[in-house]
Amino acid sequence: MDEDEVFRLLDGHTSTLPKLFEPVDSLFDQMQCPQCGGEVEKVVDDRAPFIESQVTPNFRARCLVCGCLSTKEGVIIQRGEVKRGANPLEGLSSVDPRNDLSGLPHGRTRGPA
Repeated sequence: MDEDEVFRLLDGHTSTLPKLFEPVDSLFDQMQCPQCGGEVEKVVDDRAPFIESQVTPNFRARCLVCGCLSTKEGVIIQRGEVKRGANPLEGLSSVDPRNDLSGLPHGRTRGPA
């Protein structure tokens, strides 16, 4: 089947693919970097681009500030680098309070002891 024939057969039909991406796009638009709170972009996971049970590609979040790579659930896969003297949170209207570890004893993280 040549390309012209394919386009002729598809003429008049609407694509359902954009609607499949709406929830994914919405999730990543609202997401912040779990390391620094910066803005993220969605990128296809090069280790597992597709998962059997998903129609859309398997996306990860890459921080535009520090380069951190995380899952859509906020689990950090690869830590990013925050440059010395730079404030990655500057200009953000809200920062996830779960990322604030300032009240914890040195060397401790949240979670089970």
